[in-house]
Amino acid sequence: MKKRKNIPQPSISRQWTSRLQAKNLFLIASAIGLLTIFMGLLPFSKTHAESVTPFAADAFVDSVGVVMHLGYTDTAYAQNWETADKSQNVRELLGGLGVRHVRDGIPHPTLEKSRAYVRSRTAQLFRDYGIRFILGPNARKNNILDASQITPYIDDYANGVIDLDNEKFQVRDLVEAIEGPNEYDNHNHQALRDPNWVRNLKNYQSALYRSIKSNPMLARLPVVMPSLIYTKYCSDDLGSLEGTIDTGNLHPYPNYPYFLIPTGSLSWHLNHGKDCFGEKPVYVTEIGYQSSEKGISDKTIAKYMSVLLPEFFRQPQIKRTYVYSLIDTLPESNRWGLIRPERNGQKINGLDQFTLTPKPAYYAMQSLLNLLKEGKWAEADKQWISPTVDLKPVDITFEGKQNSTHHLLLQKSTDDYFLLIWQEIEAFNPTKGNFNPANDQVNVLLPSGYKLKTLYEYDDSFKFKTRSLTEVGNKLTLQVPDKVTVIHFTPQ
Repeated sequence: MKKRKNIPQPSISRQWTSRLQAKNLFLIASAIGLLTIFMGLLPFSKTHAESVTPFAADAFVDSVGVVMHLGYTDTAYAQNWETADKSQNVRELLGGLGVRHVRDGIPHPTLEKSRAYVRSRTAQLFRDYGIRFILGPNARKNNILDASQITPYIDDYANGVIDLDNEKFQVRDLVEAIEGPNEYDNHNHQALRDPNWVRNLKNYQSALYRSIKSNPMLARLPVVMPSLIYTKYCSDDLGSLEGTIDTGNLHPYPNYPYFLIPTGSLSWHLNHGKDCFGEKPVYVTEIGYQSSEKGISDKTIAKYMSVLLPEFFRQPQIKRTYVYSLIDTLPESNRWGLIRPERNGQKINGLDQFTLTPKPAYYAMQSLLNLLKEGKWAEADKQWISPTVDLKPVDITFEGKQNSTHHLLLQKSTDDYFLLIWQEIEAFNPTKGNFNPANDQVNVLLPSGYKLKTLYEYDDSFKFKTRSLTEVGNKLTLQVPDKVTVIHFTPQ
């Protein structure tokens, strides 16, 4: 029988040391595991490089419109049109904003005589700024849709003429889309709603579509579905509008249960809206924020508005976004506008006159659109001319970027790139009121063949201030706020 070897045993002190080392190793390993899990739960993504495909910068500019009410005779829309002071002139303020698309009506010359003055004003906007209109016939009888009145409106859109300064303008040249009835579901005032609103709305939209598509002067125009206050009616009552529309329509106000971040309710609207419009392109014909003394502030609205435009542009199905609206309808209420009117005590023909003050959101939009625009309005040809852009992807590395930090890459025909970066994050809620969330520190690294040029950041007035980046090379450490910042770079 083999004898067992006499293996030396460690002393008591050595045994304790070994156990302590093992325990420490276990604790270290556990800590590393917990840290790994914790890091995975933090709201930022790992460092990664993306091959980012740009969009044409001018396409972004062309995606933005604004809602107006030129026919509201007792408001600044009407009263501040011919003001000699350009800073108080509605026409100049709209032209300076930089939008090319307006949602408003062109009144019928005989059916709407009291608002016929608006016709020459729409022609002025078209002639001077290249602004075209999305509109629809307001054909109702006793506040009920009346399809029998569609024909005269369609005839005017197709064949109407506007005389302006000894020049004739075809109404059809001013029109770029025709929209169904506005918010006929009357969701917020159901006691006043047409009891047969679903049937009447669908019949009216069908008649409108047939009338447009059978007119050779208008058949090329997109027919936009009726807008709804409560988009879920697409799922519950309306159903598919196939065969009566070319594009969908949404009013995805992020205002429930309070004013949320720009895309706070967008998925809900898109999901329910698809029961009406399927996979068709979508126009957002109203979207905006209402300021109040105890609610969301003008500053927060400006931050949200700078974020809203690129966020909606990033949505593949959304083709155009109309901000509601250019001017507050009245100083006392309905503060949805980019411009604030105040009664100044003067009257003309018995109607109050107004002093106009652009809000921070106006400058936030103006700064962004004017920085990125390339298209030029050719007045003689009556069309916008945008240069061709050879879109070239760029490999960009982001280090430490939180999931709430988003970006959009735009390119001009000159091969100038503009990287828009922002946090879509809450800056208002009923508990905290308006506040400034923490910035997100992000390292942005470009490939060796590119060079940083300029950083555009909003100042307190929401106008862009610039900072040269020519000495930085191709890597930038950036504090990303809850509003858009723009990084300008070029190939070396």
